[in-house]
Amino acid sequence: LLRRYAGTAAASTCHIGCGDCLDACPHGVDIPTVLRHQIYHGSYGATSAARRAYAALPAASRPDACATCAAPCAGSCSWGVDIPRRLLEARGQLDLAFTA
Repeated sequence: LLRRYAGTAAASTCHIGCGDCLDACPHGVDIPTVLRHQIYHGSYGATSAARRAYAALPAASRPDACATCAAPCAGSCSWGVDIPRRLLEARGQLDLAFTA
């Protein structure tokens, strides 16, 4: 059961610590950190803590530029995570300017 869940979740969940995407963003978005906060929000139900942690990120580390970016990060995840989509989702879930 766990192997089946891991296989299903592999392409939708950031594998924190793998490092594939660290240099993939030309805008300096801290991809693993933003996606980790999204995991806290969505998977662990720690919405308030995730939003506080996201708000504490330097503005340059947040995915504000993703909406208009050509997405060179798209193919950087060897696990198949759709990084551009996940970053935009994270922004919508965690940025208080978009969730209010």
